[in-house]
Amino acid sequence: LDKENQQLVLTQQRFTYLKEPLPPLLADGAQAAREQDRLWQVPIELRTTAGGKTTVRQLLLKDAEQRLELPEGFESVRVNESGHGFYRVHYDHELWEELLGQLPDLSSIEHLNLTKDAWATVLTENGTWRISLTQYLDLATRLAKLDEEDGHYKNGWVWSILIQSFHVLNRIIDPEYRVNLEAFVGQLIEPTFNELGWEPQPGESPLIPQLRADLVRTLGTL
Repeated sequence: LDKENQQLVLTQQRFTYLKEPLPPLLADGAQAAREQDRLWQVPIELRTTAGGKTTVRQLLLKDAEQRLELPEGFESVRVNESGHGFYRVHYDHELWEELLGQLPDLSSIEHLNLTKDAWATVLTENGTWRISLTQYLDLATRLAKLDEEDGHYKNGWVWSILIQSFHVLNRIIDPEYRVNLEAFVGQLIEPTFNELGWEPQPGESPLIPQLRADLVRTLGTL
C-alpha cells in the first residue's frame, strides 16, 4: 500500500522458503538464473472496499509490479477473491490488519488459502514475506473462534493446516516453552471438540469424522 501516492501496489515474485536462492550449478546456471527472475501471467480477482461500497475487478498481472489507483475512501482489499488463483498472497502489515477484520465475510476456500499462505510465510527464511509466529497464532485464534461461532459448520481443511502447524511447532519449540504451547493449543481445540463430541451426529459432513480424530490426537499428544 503506497499511501503517499494513493496507490495499491501489486508485485509478483517466485516464492521460496530459502533466504537466498540456491546458487546456479555449472551448466544449469543460466537456466537457474532465468527461473529465479521468471515472470508469470497471473490472473487476479480483487475485492476492494471503499466508502462502505465493495467492488470486484479482474486483471492480469504480467509485470513484476503493477500499480492501481486507490478509490476515494479506501478501506481494504482482498486479493484472490473466491480463492480460484493458484498462488500465494502476502499483504503488508496495514492491509493484513484490515483483512483480519473481514474474516467473517471470507468464504471457506478463502479461509483455507489465508491459513496456508500465513503458515508458509512463517516458515520461510526470506524476510520479504516472513510474518511473525505471533501473527500466525493470532490468525489461528481468530479462525478457531469464528469456527466456534458458526455453530455446526466446521472448516476441516483449515483445522488440518492449523493442527499440522501445531505439531511442527511442538517438535521444534524450546522444551521450557512447550507447556505454553500445549495450553494454547488446548484452549483452541477443546471448544470445537466438545461441540463435535465423541459420537457421530446425524447429518454431519463426511469430513467431520477425520476432523474429530485429528482433534483427539492433538489433544492427546500436545
